[in-house]
Amino acid sequence: ATDYEGRDTTLYQACLLAEPTNCDTALVFILVIPGIIIARDDVATLINTAVSGNVLANDLPLDQLTATAFTTITPAGGTFELTATGDFTYTPAADYEGLDEVSYEACWILNPSVCDTTVVAITVSNIYVVAIDDSVETEKNQDASGNVLDNDSGSGPISADPTLVAPAAHGNFALAEDGTFTYAPNTDYVGPDNVTYEVCLTDNEEICKEAIVSIEVVDPGGTLVAVDDDYEIEKNQPVSGNVLDNDISPDGELTASSDEFDLSSNGAFTYTPEADFVGTVTFNYQACLASDASKCDTAVVTIIVKDGDKPEDPVKHTVQKGEWLLQIARCYGTSPESIVHANHIRYPSWIMPGEVWVIPHVGDVSEPFNDGACIIGYKAEAGDTLESIADEYKVDLDMLVKANYGCYGYHSMYPNKQYGYDMHSPQIYSGCYFPTVPDVHEGQQLVIPVNNENKGLRP
Repeated sequence: ATDYEGRDTTLYQACLLAEPTNCDTALVFILVIPGIIIARDDVATLINTAVSGNVLANDLPLDQLTATAFTTITPAGGTFELTATGDFTYTPAADYEGLDEVSYEACWILNPSVCDTTVVAITVSNIYVVAIDDSVETEKNQDASGNVLDNDSGSGPISADPTLVAPAAHGNFALAEDGTFTYAPNTDYVGPDNVTYEVCLTDNEEICKEAIVSIEVVDPGGTLVAVDDDYEIEKNQPVSGNVLDNDISPDGELTASSDEFDLSSNGAFTYTPEADFVGTVTFNYQACLASDASKCDTAVVTIIVKDGDKPEDPVKHTVQKGEWLLQIARCYGTSPESIVHANHIRYPSWIMPGEVWVIPHVGDVSEPFNDGACIIGYKAEAGDTLESIADEYKVDLDMLVKANYGCYGYHSMYPNKQYGYDMHSPQIYSGCYFPTVPDVHEGQQLVIPVNNENKGLRP
């Protein structure tokens, strides 16, 4: 339903084709979660001068996002270093002057499958003005205030009298000469709103820039969602976890409690099955707002205890930058579902370099072609293009672009993350910022996906 957030369920029935009367029913649990607001970042710096900042400072919800850059080399040859907390440093190429940009993705910490992407637009010039988008959050029927000029700058003094270009649609936005503002949402309104303003250089009023103030009006009485937890262990082995890690809080810290198993208030638990027990156990627990114990939700912890000894020397793989789940599965000749199941990967599209996975059923699906890594490094040479590199290494061009730029080629196909990938197919995303194949420059460090044709070796 429109604007609905929370849980929903639907019942379905599955029957054998050969025996239509042999059926069973099950519930599908559906979690509808809020989105995020990610703002375009505008940055400026002088020629041959590095600049730093934080890309998440104007994204919502505040302090609840992580950031990932799709490349460290910009189209103009600059370097862009970005941390998960949003801190970045951009260094322009020597003597470069003009516009440069780099894409990044922000994901919700509480639910990493909720993501959005935008660009950091960087002006490298000795004459510029920068108006950076602002983000404000307030509660229903509560005013918000701030100063739009706090994060704006220029090569000289900027206007102390910003101009309001587009007013708010769901409230009153009053902008003063010194850049301070007050926003009053309409009565009982909940949702997004925004305004556009403009600032100029005081000594050159033709040099101006517009920016947007994104406003999110929230209902503090929103939905708390406790999400079920699933674990799988060997018999006679304990398991530890935290039931609150994947739960969603509308506002503030959560506490956990259960009458069925030993659970700390912070959500941590350790379960040890009875000697030689094999089977499935379930426990119910309750998550509540620490600030309001009347706002709660319940969920189920399911623990599957399997029979059989663990392999003494399991095949393990350390995820490298540029790899994605389906490629790693093909690399070892196994299935992505097997990897997800063996490693309890809750969000297959959110995998990060450095993670160590157990690789089950190596060679069960196809002949493995792994020889220590599923990607190899390559430094671009003079005259190289992505097309020529893809042809030389017998790699699909879209795969090569995706692995190095986080954008699935020039067909607007875009994976969930630079380091992640949907198990079977990419997802359509209209915000791909590479309408043509990106250029490469001599010395640029690339990664080449290994496949059955190239085996990671240059032909």
